[in-house]
Amino acid sequence: MDRFEGIGAELILTGLNSPDTFNRNMAINALESWDVSSWGEQLIHAVTHLSEVELEEPVRERLDQLRKDKGL
Repeated sequence: MDRFEGIGAELILTGLNSPDTFNRNMAINALESWDVSSWGEQLIHAVTHLSEVELEEPVRERLDQLRKDKGL
């Protein structure tokens, strides 16, 4: 998904909301390579929310870094 910026936002959103840590990490991988202008409000909200409620520390740290890198 990381090579197809802006395409598959619904899949990324599903990955971010997955109970599986692997899926959340894969969604973050894709978003790291996308320009934030292609995310849309749903993805911005999902990343912001998940960074506040994520229980897995390494995933939360990645989300915090993603938000910092993307200016969120």
